[in-house]
Amino acid sequence: MRLTIKNLQGKTICISEKNTILQSLGENAIDWMQACGAKGRCTTCKMVVLQGNEYLADYTEVEKKFVAQKRLLANERLACQVKPKNLQNDYEVIIQVPKTYQLPHILYND
Repeated sequence: MRLTIKNLQGKTICISEKNTILQSLGENAIDWMQACGAKGRCTTCKMVVLQGNEYLADYTEVEKKFVAQKRLLANERLACQVKPKNLQNDYEVIIQVPKTYQLPHILYND
């Protein structure tokens, strides 16, 4: 399955069902905000899902907590929590980095 980061010059990587999105980003040398060390405590690894949410696993208990607190919207997921659920090669998930969590040393094309 492909993951495309729209506001990161359309960078596309392949993702694995054994890894979270955050782990797959790291394996592909893509820096991503993660203030709590990928423990699901802070929401700084938030990503906006523009397309392909149906190819991602259901909300984790951690994500459900943040949804209930209104800290995650319907089109947002935590990269440290979510994994793909269907890895057929022709599927694509398109995401973007929210402005709030963009890293200063990376050029985004918002």
